[in-house]
Amino acid sequence: MRCVKGIWGSANRRRALVGASLIAVCLGAIAVVSIAGAATTRSKPRQVCKTVTARVGTNRTGKRTRRIHFCVRSAPVGSRRLAVHRGGGGGIAPLISHADVGDLASAPGLIRNRFHRLTKAPALRSIVGVAAPTGATNAPPPSGPLDVNIGSSDVIPISATPERPPDTFAAGEPSVADAGRVVMYTFNWDAVYSTDGGQTWTEVDPHKIFPADHGGFGCDQVVQYDPKTKVFIWVLQYHCFLGADVERVAWTSASNLAAHGADAWKTAPHVDLDPTAIAGNNTYLDQPRLGFTPKFLYISLNQGTMSVDSSGNPTKDNGLKHGVVVRIPRSAFASTSSSLPYGYALLDTTSMRVAQNVRGSTEYFVGHNGDGQLRIAWIDDSSNFIDDQVVNSPTIATKDWSATTPGGDNMLDRQSSSQGSAVTGVTQGGDGTVWAAWSEGRQLANGTHQYAQPHVAFAELQQFAGHSGFALVQQREYVNPSFAYALPDLATDASGEVAFDVYWGGGGRYYANHAVGFIVPRDHRINAFEPVADQLSSSDSRDAGAPFFDYETVRPLPNSDCLAAAGIVNRKDNTNGEVGYPVFTVFSRPGVRCLPRFVNVPIVGLPTANAR
Repeated sequence: MRCVKGIWGSANRRRALVGASLIAVCLGAIAVVSIAGAATTRSKPRQVCKTVTARVGTNRTGKRTRRIHFCVRSAPVGSRRLAVHRGGGGGIAPLISHADVGDLASAPGLIRNRFHRLTKAPALRSIVGVAAPTGATNAPPPSGPLDVNIGSSDVIPISATPERPPDTFAAGEPSVADAGRVVMYTFNWDAVYSTDGGQTWTEVDPHKIFPADHGGFGCDQVVQYDPKTKVFIWVLQYHCFLGADVERVAWTSASNLAAHGADAWKTAPHVDLDPTAIAGNNTYLDQPRLGFTPKFLYISLNQGTMSVDSSGNPTKDNGLKHGVVVRIPRSAFASTSSSLPYGYALLDTTSMRVAQNVRGSTEYFVGHNGDGQLRIAWIDDSSNFIDDQVVNSPTIATKDWSATTPGGDNMLDRQSSSQGSAVTGVTQGGDGTVWAAWSEGRQLANGTHQYAQPHVAFAELQQFAGHSGFALVQQREYVNPSFAYALPDLATDASGEVAFDVYWGGGGRYYANHAVGFIVPRDHRINAFEPVADQLSSSDSRDAGAPFFDYETVRPLPNSDCLAAAGIVNRKDNTNGEVGYPVFTVFSRPGVRCLPRFVNVPIVGLPTANAR
């Protein structure tokens, strides 16, 4: 095992941090599951090392010539076929609120990498704009020089989801798939669809649509629209606590959903990804994420293990062990085949998030390999091998997540013990670079370099032309002294711009609010982190310390420069109860028309780091 220490270039406010770092390659093997029943084997990875001279950087950051040594490991992907099920099922929705119990996908705390020594503090980046507001708590931030257009923004009312109690925290972990006129939206314990672009919503109760087997539906679910096959792909988890735990993959066409509503899902085909077949006995899968290449749907998941008693009943969650990659041919979702082929492999690093909006036939997965390393894995549509590599990055802040709201809630309490600094968003920009985003606390792992607030960070990775292997182009931390940022997700519009959505609040002045924006501006300004508040909360979440749980979503509309974001805000109802409302927002750059247009709140810029 050979590690090459990174070299960091200088940075200033007007230029991006040039991460022309040499690659530290401390690679873990990829465990691959055989196709022989539930038994698992480990194939020996192959390793290739090269030394290249490359121009690293972009037109935004500037390019530098570096001689870089890197190693890439590869391992084959297993394969299976699943029987496709049809026909609806049923079950009873919970009559009372249920917590996202255990949430087995909770990422463990990142371990400080003993081989990495920080030579200088991470560059601190701040947004540019107007001063922070004064007066009432959680008052709408003042408007400023914004470069983001909100085409539509609203919250999904309780009346659209009659099966969920009005005081539930079921709005957690929202996911949206927008085909234009037809939209699907899921969140913990419920789902809705719209046939008028999100102006009105109708419930699709996941407890009743599908068979209530495997312990019944519970917790994590995500939805994605495939413009190639024109279908919505809906992945639901059964069940999220110890016990039967499969990932159900269902699909139906946008036209079928528009014509038949919720009934379209009752006859929709579905398959179940069984963790036993992928990772062996006493394992579970969690936190699915979806991404497309020209040929495949790729799913990234976390896989953990559990202890069982003499009767085989689960007794203890032993934590996460691997990341999982599953791929399914997109063509399968357009057919009526009685089986669904899929490939699968296990990665040594957990929380490896699949990239959105890749520009070619290669899919990417990025996660943290420690607080001073990123791991990136990739596979081409024509290959049966996953490659992976470790890339040195600046040490990140993994400690002190305190962010207090006006109601006294520590809104990042769950974040600190659950996702922590795990990567939550990955996308490929229009220039081919791979972007990853995550949350950070106030302090580095060794307790030094205290930031003013918990914040978000973005890294940009560039592949060497003609070679396997990546270098870090830049890594930036975006910090506001008045409040915290958390849980960024990323997507790329048709023009190649990288967009995000994010939560912000705390500082004793703000509840947990939602915002959207862009990280790569068209005029290539440096330091352009441009969040715009779309919806504001007026209370804390009923679930203390977890106003939004573990993820939220931003996705592009098909072949469009418009994007749809799914978030959460918490507000008091007429009985003074705290209600979580799903947020649906369509946004773009100014001058781009995103229909239909409806905006129910003033859209304003966030307070910025220029606040005094």
